[in-house]
Amino acid sequence: MGAPHVVIQADRKALNPITSSAPKTAWKALGRVGLILAAIASVDIVLRWFPTAFRSPEWEFGTVAMTFASLPVVTVGLVAGLASGMARGERGGVAVLAAIFCAMSVALIACLLLFGSDVPVALSALKNNMPVEAARELKRTIARSVVMGVGFAVIYVYGSVVSVRYLLRRIKDA
Repeated sequence: MGAPHVVIQADRKALNPITSSAPKTAWKALGRVGLILAAIASVDIVLRWFPTAFRSPEWEFGTVAMTFASLPVVTVGLVAGLASGMARGERGGVAVLAAIFCAMSVALIACLLLFGSDVPVALSALKNNMPVEAARELKRTIARSVVMGVGFAVIYVYGSVVSVRYLLRRIKDA
């Protein structure tokens, strides 16, 4: 007597399983939409920086604060593009995004330093009989900008590390 055999009949009414290309198509669509979002949001950021007015603490403070506030859509778009490239094994695309993440990391650290140099000037304005609500908003802007600047810098450094590790084939899928 041998091992029992189980006979499974196919259900003719069941839908065909998803083809193996459907997930790749979904990743490609996610990557494209993400990169389009990142490009659109980046235009807003770039336009804030021109014309430049460095050495004007008011301009530096406001521009950097608005840059940090505009980063969520750019970041989501770039992360979607990176995830798409990694999922589809697009080494060229991941290499480009690795460079973008590295450049953004450096740019954000520079923005944090610039913003930090303007905070004392902004806080000195509090002593000049600034209205209470304006003082509160100034403090909120400082806190929000520091949290967002540091947080997004961490995300961009992480994106840099992950993408470079992927390119060096040091990421193991669990």
